Amino acid sequence: AHIAAAVGAPLVVIFGGDNYPNKWLPVGPAPVTTLRHPTDCSPCFRETCLHRKCLDGITVEKVFDEVKRCMG
Repeated sequence: AHIAAAVGAPLVVIFGGDNYPNKWLPVGPAPVTTLRHPTDCSPCFRETCLHRKCLDGITVEKVFDEVKRCMG
């Protein structure tokens, strides 16, 4: 994602709840959209998740809709 952002590719980046997206957000000339599902245990900073609520809350439909929106 960081290389794509650096060369100007528009991105949709999925973030789990294990960190802060603003800290790791790819930076570049093109728009970068983040998808994240907030949970009560986020950010947990864990290497291994016990339940994956933060990722399970991001559906394929949400990702697809955001990619379509970014593509115009």
